[in-house]
Amino acid sequence: MNQKDVICPYPWTHFSTHTDGRMRICCNTDSHGAILDENGNPIYIDQIDDIEKYFNQPFYQDIRLKMINGERPSICNACYAIEDRNGSSVRNGVMRSFDVDKFLADTNTQTGEITKLTVESLDLSWSNKCNLQCKMCGPWATNQLEKEYNDLIGFFEPLDNNKWSYKNLKNKLNQMSLTLKELLVTGGEPLLNNDFLEFCDYLHDNNLSKDIVFTFHTNLTVMPKKFFDRLDKFKMVRIHVSVDAVGELYEYVRYPGKWSVIDRNIKKLMNIIESREHYEVEIHTVFQTYGIDGFVELLKYFSQFAHITNFRTIPYFIWPYYPAQASTTILRSKHKNKYKRRILKQANKMKNGWNIHLYNQLVACLDLMEKSEPKLHLEEFKEHVERQDKYRNQNTQKYIPWLYVDK
Repeated sequence: MNQKDVICPYPWTHFSTHTDGRMRICCNTDSHGAILDENGNPIYIDQIDDIEKYFNQPFYQDIRLKMINGERPSICNACYAIEDRNGSSVRNGVMRSFDVDKFLADTNTQTGEITKLTVESLDLSWSNKCNLQCKMCGPWATNQLEKEYNDLIGFFEPLDNNKWSYKNLKNKLNQMSLTLKELLVTGGEPLLNNDFLEFCDYLHDNNLSKDIVFTFHTNLTVMPKKFFDRLDKFKMVRIHVSVDAVGELYEYVRYPGKWSVIDRNIKKLMNIIESREHYEVEIHTVFQTYGIDGFVELLKYFSQFAHITNFRTIPYFIWPYYPAQASTTILRSKHKNKYKRRILKQANKMKNGWNIHLYNQLVACLDLMEKSEPKLHLEEFKEHVERQDKYRNQNTQKYIPWLYVDK
């Protein structure tokens, strides 16, 4: 393949972590995306003393060398799968944001070694502290699911969030901040994390935030003033709001969230961004079994904000590789076809030049639903969700009707 069709700047300049402190290529890789040392063991953020040495270990060099030679590293298959279906991958966006030729010029193209390192992108899944128990999530991303997971599935050892104190990470983060152009923060729920606020203050106090595009993911159940007061100092702010349904279905999927709170906060956020040109808001929706019955209503809801120029009405639909229960590949063919027709009918009404990449991403997810092999049998999913809903005192038949209607 051509180098430009496989290469991504992230293996050159992106420092990224899981919620448990394991290092990864980027947030678009699952647990199999962990960076491994020469013995095949995951590397944790608190183990890194030399950032340049970390980026030049054999694991990274091999990935870069494959890309230089026009090969697809398997660790990056999530992006390539979307691109093969004309979707908009994380890699596509990164290629628009960074000058890959600059990184290649500072690389030994025979070995993949970086000769001049500049960390321009920082991606922190800042602990699993959260306030929701979303159906498609797990205890690695929300501490609120630890008890349920242990009761229903198996033992999960609570994460050591002390690794994420700003005090413990201060030297590393401050060192990388000097060349930073992009900051991405996920969780957990970042708006609940006071440690992260300390890092923001460091960036502001040292006149660094003016050069940084700041992106954060939030469930928007809270909008703390102390956090939003800090946003205006960044070069640009991109807010990715996680919403998978509206009304009662939202409360089923993002338990124990309340739709009235989310509806109010979304409208409040829209009012904020209308007067701030350097803000952008994008909805992130997991293309999942639990919410697919409400995707049309979700699209209709966000169409009311079409007049806001720094908001894209079509959500960015995320294809879930894990857990298997979230994958719509398990639907019966007749239900896949029904939902595809309905979703596309509404999305076609909303498609325009501003959101065409998001429309294409939705089409790619629909294609993956139709053509990918299911990782779970329908009856296995039914057993799992009914057991979970009994535990939560929720009504499976009300919110997942396709599971009980064979027509």
